[in-house]
Amino acid sequence: MMFKRIVQKARHVSNRIVGVFRQRPEIQVAGLREGDTALKESIEEECRKTLGKIRKMFNEADGIEIYVKATGEGKQRLYELKGTLFTGRGEMHASAEGRELYGALTRVLYEFENEARRAKSWKNDKRL
Repeated sequence: MMFKRIVQKARHVSNRIVGVFRQRPEIQVAGLREGDTALKESIEEECRKTLGKIRKMFNEADGIEIYVKATGEGKQRLYELKGTLFTGRGEMHASAEGRELYGALTRVLYEFENEARRAKSWKNDKRL
């Protein structure tokens, strides 16, 4: 009995120490060019707003990672976004593509909100 408590306490302390090094930033945006800092900041702001909404529904949301892939030039430019929502239980993935960056970003973030609603209703289901 005493040994179990010692092991449990040691695991708790080690998880807290290792957890500090494993922490990732709340919002990560990757795949943009060097000069696209304005786009990156506006994407981060939209993600921050959505993460706030998600956290009201689903407490376990840790952060969002967005990867932007742009192909073509001028009017032929096509954006492909892949997003990951990190939670305490795992990850949720969403992707979208389109000619407008913000349209695709809105679809990805909207899908994250819907997944959070589903997770909240699943968590609150009393029959389980």
